[in-house]
Amino acid sequence: LAVRKAPFPTHLGAYQSTVENALQQMTQARVMERIWRQDYTLWKPDPKEISNRLGWLHVAEDIAIHLGQLEALVYAVQQAGYQRVVLLGMGGSSLAPELFARTFGNAPGYPSLQVLDSTDPLAVEALDHELDYTKTLFIVSTKSGGTEETLSFFKYFSYRATAAVGRREAGEHFIAITDPGSKLIELAKSLDFRSIFLNDPNIGGRYSALSYFGLVPAALVGVDVPRLLASARKMAAECKPSRPLDENPA
Repeated sequence: LAVRKAPFPTHLGAYQSTVENALQQMTQARVMERIWRQDYTLWKPDPKEISNRLGWLHVAEDIAIHLGQLEALVYAVQQAGYQRVVLLGMGGSSLAPELFARTFGNAPGYPSLQVLDSTDPLAVEALDHELDYTKTLFIVSTKSGGTEETLSFFKYFSYRATAAVGRREAGEHFIAITDPGSKLIELAKSLDFRSIFLNDPNIGGRYSALSYFGLVPAALVGVDVPRLLASARKMAAECKPSRPLDENPA
């Protein structure tokens, strides 16, 4: 990629010199280089809760090899005639899916997406009354697998789906997204969920837009995931340490 000047020059008045000094200090401290090396000492001496939270740096590259699994799921969901996807999640698990739903909507021929991240009984009841359970797919999305709000959503809608389609078929209406080793895995297996996606555990919830937590719901509603990841990889390349900080988008 060609090196170019920053597209948004700053005019900060009295603060201009302060910002420029900060950039010089960051350059001397090799901040960008150390971020990409996942050097936890940039933040503190103890690696706890840092070194295992930087997987987002390479997720756009790492997850590209798993796109076949996403494509197979999307095809199966379309063939099954689902018209609606409901994501059950809180916090980091729901932020990116809501962004995709609001920004892109659903492409022609794909189900719509709704995110439930409120435990307000009226919100749950309102969604319940809207759903045709025979044509609804639920995504149970929780990094730890133990988020009480998400599991409470699941218990409620699992009961309602079982009443609508029967115990043998209810599992086909659910997908799990979680980390390896979480409690949700065995639960999903025991109830014959349609799919289980195990996310990179080194990605925090609020940095998970380009991981399974964001891409599974995005793919289901027809977002062009390969194009999205290609754009992310291009931006990541522009943010590498080879770019001077005053020209670096990051």
